[in-house]
Amino acid sequence: MTRTITLKEAQAAYSTAVAEVQSTGETLIVEQEGKPTVVVIPFSEYQQLVARQTEEAIAETRQRIADAAWCQEQLSALRVERETFKRLLPELLKTHADKFIAIQGESVLDSDIDERALARRMREQGQHPVYIDRVTQTPSIIEFPSPEEIHGT
Repeated sequence: MTRTITLKEAQAAYSTAVAEVQSTGETLIVEQEGKPTVVVIPFSEYQQLVARQTEEAIAETRQRIADAAWCQEQLSALRVERETFKRLLPELLKTHADKFIAIQGESVLDSDIDERALARRMREQGQHPVYIDRVTQTPSIIEFPSPEEIHGT
């Protein structure tokens, strides 16, 4: 059960309110000018809240570490394709400038000015893993998992 009091009431009856929270275990909301400002809860509930927040933070950190490891694993799987892209880049700049190309192994599979259309075609053709990058003099690096695999579900 939750009860609400004003800040003036809390000041006047602070020790009584604390004793009441301790004995009944009820939550007490303190208002100032009609707006909730603080909550008085039993210490055991506070400990549970902190423990739950700590567990959630640990779980979130573990998930981030697992996601980072998974991303590194995915990038490692495309090492040959990235090296092929770098090796072929001077020639690709002459033939495919400002287009996206799809590479699997050491072969260029396809190209398109639309990255999504190219990725969709590769997926439809069952080509995976496939490395897609834009052919530019100064390439930007964007790393994301393949659309076929969703990690963590």
